[in-house]
Amino acid sequence: MEKLVKEIPLRIFDCDRDRTFTTISELESWIDGESSSWQEGEAKPSDTWLANHWAEQVNFFKNLHAYVANYSKALAESDTGQAAQAHERLLTQLARLRSGEIITSDSKYSVAISDLATQNLDSAAILLIASRSDGESLLGRVANVPIKTLVNLILLNSRSKGSKDWLSPQRKELVALQDKYQKELTQMQEMNLERTAKFNELHMAGDAANDHRKQTWIDQLSRYDTEWTQLKRTYDEQLALLAPTQYWDSRAKMHARQAAAFATFFCVVLAITLAIFVVEAMPHLQTASLAKNISPLLALIPVVIPAFAAVWVLKILSRLLSENLQMMRDARERETMVKTFLALMNDAEREKALVRDEDRILILHALFRPSSVSAVDDAPPVHWFDILSNKVGGKRP
Repeated sequence: MEKLVKEIPLRIFDCDRDRTFTTISELESWIDGESSSWQEGEAKPSDTWLANHWAEQVNFFKNLHAYVANYSKALAESDTGQAAQAHERLLTQLARLRSGEIITSDSKYSVAISDLATQNLDSAAILLIASRSDGESLLGRVANVPIKTLVNLILLNSRSKGSKDWLSPQRKELVALQDKYQKELTQMQEMNLERTAKFNELHMAGDAANDHRKQTWIDQLSRYDTEWTQLKRTYDEQLALLAPTQYWDSRAKMHARQAAAFATFFCVVLAITLAIFVVEAMPHLQTASLAKNISPLLALIPVVIPAFAAVWVLKILSRLLSENLQMMRDARERETMVKTFLALMNDAEREKALVRDEDRILILHALFRPSSVSAVDDAPPVHWFDILSNKVGGKRP
C-alpha cells in the first residue's frame, strides 16, 4: 500500500464533509465509488450542449483514475520526481471538485440526478448543471430569475425522491457510516502495517538466532571432535605404554628378589668362610708358627688357596648383587619416566597435551637406551645435540 507524497485534504463544493487521503488505495476506492455513480450508458441527452456537460461529468472520474494509476506507478518505481509531478497534476484535477465545476455523490442533488437519469436524461443534465457552482451563469435567467434558483425551488417543494427534505436524514446517516467505516479502515490498515513490521522483525530475529545457534552447534561439534580425537590418541598411547610400565615394574621386582637372594648367598658364604677360617685356618697357622722345621710358605698354601677361592666366590656374588640392584633401580627409573610421560600427556584445565610430538624423543631415548650391566657401565643420557636440533628444527629425529 503506497503512501502519497503528501496527504491530500479535500473539501467538496456544497458539502459539509471533509475528506483526507493518505494512500493510493484510499484514492482508488473513492474514485471507483464515484465512477459507479456516474456510469455513462448508451443513452445521452438529446441536446448537444447538455450532452457535452453530461459527458464532462462522467469522464472526469475516468480520467482521474488514470492520473492515480500513473501516480501509483511512480511510487512503485521509487521515482521521486515523477511522483511529485503526478501529485501536482492530481491536485489540479481535484481543485475542480473544490470549485464546484464537478459534483460528487455527496452532493445534495446526486440522488435526484440519478433518479431523473432513468426517466429523462435532458432533465437530469439540466439538474446536473444547476448543481454546479457555475450553474447560474451556464443556465441563465427566466423573467429575471436565475434558472438555478427555480430548480432549487422545485426540488425543495416537490415530493419526488430527490427532494432535500427526504434525503437529508438518510444522507447524514450514510455520511456518518462512511466516516466511521473510513476511520476503522484506516486504523485496521495501520494495525496491519504495524503487525507486518513486527512479524518481519521477529522473523529476522528468529533467523539470526537460528544462524547463531547453528554456528554454535557447529563450533561445539568441532570442539567435541577435536577433544575426542585427543582423548582417543591419549588413550591409545596410554594403552600402548601400559605394557612397558607393567614390564618394567615386574622386572624391577624380579631384580629385587634376585638381589635379595644374592645378598643372602653372599652373607652365607661370608659367614661360612669366616667360620672355616676361625675353626680350621687359625689353629693351622698357630701350629705352623710354633713348628721350626716347616717352611712358612708351605704352611700358608693350605690357607691361601681356599681363601682366594672364597674371595672369588664372594666377588662374583657381590657383582651379581650390585648388578641386580642397578637393574632394579634402572627399571624403577624407566617406570617412573613412563608414568610421568603419561601424566603430562593431557592437562584437564587447559584441555591439551603438555607433551608435544617433538618431545617424544626424550621418553623414547630413555626407554630404549641399553640397560646397565654393572654399577659402572651405564648408558649415556640424551645428547645435547639431539635436544638442540629438536627444539630448533622442530622435526622428529
